[in-house]
Amino acid sequence: MESKNLMQELTLKEFVEKEKDLLTMVSIFAALCLFAKEFVSGVLGETISFLFFSAFVLLWFELWKNFPKGGSFSLRRFKDISVFIGFAIIFYWLGRAWLLSKGYFILILWIFTVELLGPPLFEKVISKLLKGIKRGNLQYFIKYFFALSFLCIVLLVITTLTNKFSFFFDNLFRGYIK
Repeated sequence: MESKNLMQELTLKEFVEKEKDLLTMVSIFAALCLFAKEFVSGVLGETISFLFFSAFVLLWFELWKNFPKGGSFSLRRFKDISVFIGFAIIFYWLGRAWLLSKGYFILILWIFTVELLGPPLFEKVISKLLKGIKRGNLQYFIKYFFALSFLCIVLLVITTLTNKFSFFFDNLFRGYIK
């Protein structure tokens, strides 16, 4: 009970001191993903930018998980601002990807969807399904079958939704991303 009250009373300064390494890495990768395209042109620049963007998103989600539920007023506002900045960077980067190529946009959404949804799904569903099966080769076949099915279904859903909302994405990103 006492540790719960301490977490609720955490100040912004204490949180920054506790998470300074993670905050530094998130900031560095955010800057690198936004400016890598300026230093290296063409496909190589976009690829490097995508890699920095991937690292930023993974670290940003980790930072988001580390924010306490409560905390001081300034800490709660810092969390709100950090979340807004993260979503703004994601919006900007996805917009750039859309304007570069629809296929590139679909690939990026597919990678992040699989990365975010895949592990929890496989931990919960597949592990329960495989509990009763003792044979090793059958387990591997079932795991790979479901993994491949999951990848294909996610790609199909993202492609279908992207095609349905193509007009919306064109107007949205062309209006805000230069």
